[in-house]
Amino acid sequence: MSANTSASLRSGTPSRVVVIGLGRFGGSLALELTKRGSDVLALDTRAHLVQQFADEVTHAAVADTTDPETLRQLDVPEFPPRRGGHRR
Repeated sequence: MSANTSASLRSGTPSRVVVIGLGRFGGSLALELTKRGSDVLALDTRAHLVQQFADEVTHAAVADTTDPETLRQLDVPEFPPRRGGHRR
């Protein structure tokens, strides 16, 4: 969880969070952030997982998150690449 997300959760101001991947960790994170009042957009390529979480989070969508155009259409902000990481 980023410092900004932590601070906004403590202050009571809802934060906007995108969770990419709804496996064990991502799914748990999306649920916890929703429970704490965050506006959560949960994304995964697996439709069955998106359906599983659709009623539990603010927004859920099946999406190819490796496609920059898809992320733009979903209004996901662009983040700089991680040091040592790569972008497609």
